[in-house]
Amino acid sequence: MTESLTDFFATFIFVIAGVALASFVILRAWDHRPARIFAVLISLLMVINISILGKVIFISHEIAYQLHAIFLISMALFTSTFVALLSTLFTPEWWQGRRPFIWIISPYTLATLALGFDLFGKFGFFVTGIQVDSVHSNVVTTVTTPAGRWLSALFGVSWLVPLFMMITVFVRNRQARETILVLAGGMIAFTIMNVLQFLNLFPFSSVMRGLILLLPIMVALTIVVFRTRLITPLRAAIEEAFEVMSDAAVVVNPNDQIVYANPHAIALGFKAHMQMTPYLRHSLKITTETLEMIRDASSSFPLVLNGRRFLVSVREIRNKRNQLQGSLVLGRDVTEVEERTNQLEQERARLSQIVQELEQEQRERAALSATVQSLALPVIPILQGVLVIPLVGSFDTERMRDLQTQMLAAIERQQARLVMLDLTGLSFLDEEGAAGLSRSVEAAALLGTRCILVGVRPEIAEAIVAQGLDLDHISTAATLQDAVKRALTRTAKVVAS
Repeated sequence: MTESLTDFFATFIFVIAGVALASFVILRAWDHRPARIFAVLISLLMVINISILGKVIFISHEIAYQLHAIFLISMALFTSTFVALLSTLFTPEWWQGRRPFIWIISPYTLATLALGFDLFGKFGFFVTGIQVDSVHSNVVTTVTTPAGRWLSALFGVSWLVPLFMMITVFVRNRQARETILVLAGGMIAFTIMNVLQFLNLFPFSSVMRGLILLLPIMVALTIVVFRTRLITPLRAAIEEAFEVMSDAAVVVNPNDQIVYANPHAIALGFKAHMQMTPYLRHSLKITTETLEMIRDASSSFPLVLNGRRFLVSVREIRNKRNQLQGSLVLGRDVTEVEERTNQLEQERARLSQIVQELEQEQRERAALSATVQSLALPVIPILQGVLVIPLVGSFDTERMRDLQTQMLAAIERQQARLVMLDLTGLSFLDEEGAAGLSRSVEAAALLGTRCILVGVRPEIAEAIVAQGLDLDHISTAATLQDAVKRALTRTAKVVAS
């Protein structure tokens, strides 16, 4: 009874410690894949220990069989989950691209499913039953078939996979060597304790032996979790950022070996553990000058890969002691951006051409408007020093200003002494127009030129008088013919004198 209580409390403490450790990691880095796998691994360890305890204090043979089935399946799952944890910690490239991890773990997954169906369905293909040794603390052993022994051998050999993985990482990754040694120490301790148990050199109950066997693995995994900074959310955030970023990202160690490549970089052919420079030189045909720019680790430059244009930037990675740890190479695909930029440049050139054409059209319209305006106010020299300006249509302030400008310019140009303003075609003259006409006549008088108003109608006369025009400089004529006769008479008098 005392031994059972000891086993119960030892298992209880082990489970509490496992729950605390798994919860701590999950709460700190749930988005990080290794954290989730680690939580599953610890859960399997707890299930294994609870099933061991249950087999010792079982009530019936059937319950013992069910607990032993759970124990066997949990051990099988523990093996494949352990491989998954190691791969996601040390060889994350296995989870990328074609995912070789799936091909490695698939046989064990299928074997575990087959074992589970056989155990709970009691088909007897792998396991025909269990034997209980009540003399030695209710030790439960499995009665297996030849196929079951082959299956056990498969799971036994499965430990060679993490062993091979750790040896490979130990050789290639110097920074992970201490962590690998910790794991190797835990596995060696686990193996030694298994040998001691096989030789019956453990003076403990079966439950305590199970706890002691799993303790080195759990301690080693805990140390690995802390040494690999699995509980640091920053690492999870950085890896997640690299996974989802649109740029191709490659991390190269000081030995010119790629240690990480995100999915966009993998699509370009970059893979972890390959040498960076030989791949660039031989596979991608990168020039020596470009390779020197990459080694410079402080520049940005364009690069063409697989027919697409990239803007590549290289930055050094240094630790807190300013020791060089490697380089981060980022490649941004600017193919679409450059194509869009070229399209915008072409569109800008087209719009610039349209603007120039519109400006030219505006100048032509301005010239045409000036021509029309000059034709609308024609200045006709009929005699030496005599001008005729017919006013046609309605005249507002703007047209009267044009009249004044053109009339004064013509007077100066022609040295005119007499200007005939033909108002016969004038349809309307408002007060502002009459004021403008008055200013034009007065301005001409200042130049020594006399004006004759021809064909003044009553309403036009009223508008002119209303403006208080000084009539000393103005003569009137009923028709243009009368005005011309008067001009001829005046010219003859000037010649006679």
